[in-house]
Amino acid sequence: RIRDQIEARIEASSALSAPDAPPCILVEAALLVEAGWVDLVDEVWGVCVDPECALERLLKRDPRLDEDAARARLQSQMSNAERAAHCDLELLNTGDMSDLKCQMAPSTQDGAVAARRSLVCPARNRH
Repeated sequence: RIRDQIEARIEASSALSAPDAPPCILVEAALLVEAGWVDLVDEVWGVCVDPECALERLLKRDPRLDEDAARARLQSQMSNAERAAHCDLELLNTGDMSDLKCQMAPSTQDGAVAARRSLVCPARNRH
């Protein structure tokens, strides 16, 4: 099972942490919430994107899709609002990779709880 493999990797990575520091392990799992694996992690960080931006990116990534098929694919996925209900932090991904990294930087430093709370998607702020 995939979950067993993820659990084993988390355990192995935890063992590699410095003895005087709590382990910080990033688990990238696009379907973490949908698979019911939220219990594997201490915090869930979600990435939200405006639906029109998602459509534009999907059509660019897969030019074989027409707009109706692309919209149907996006509508079959969990919405930003549904996913946000499970997230401790939501990052807004409507820019490029450098914009996303700028949002993440303060969130990965010690004492960044207040900064993390300010980075949630403005329209979906749960905190």
